[in-house]
Amino acid sequence: MDQFLNYVLVIALLMLANTIFKSAEVIIKREFDFKKFFLGLCKYALILVGVFAVYYAGTLVPDIQIMEGTTILDMINILEMGLIVKYGIACYENLKAIFELKDEELSLGDK
Repeated sequence: MDQFLNYVLVIALLMLANTIFKSAEVIIKREFDFKKFFLGLCKYALILVGVFAVYYAGTLVPDIQIMEGTTILDMINILEMGLIVKYGIACYENLKAIFELKDEELSLGDK
């Protein structure tokens, strides 16, 4: 359970960092859309709830295999690794995009 919670915390932190980096980029470009921001946060919340639901289901029936040799708990561990990689890459891409903005885009003057 401790490893599962650590992974979920890592996923949640990466999702938060990804949102912060992307928000910073679109604010600088003056393209911030509150509706998109809110929908993104809702998506992340639903992903985390879904991960917890699958984990809990796996603890209720830990011996049932969903594929040959793979239990629900095995699957959730694979899913967690995939989410960590996915959101780690997304953070990298969004942070890189912020630093690649041109000086003109960073100007506070009107367009």
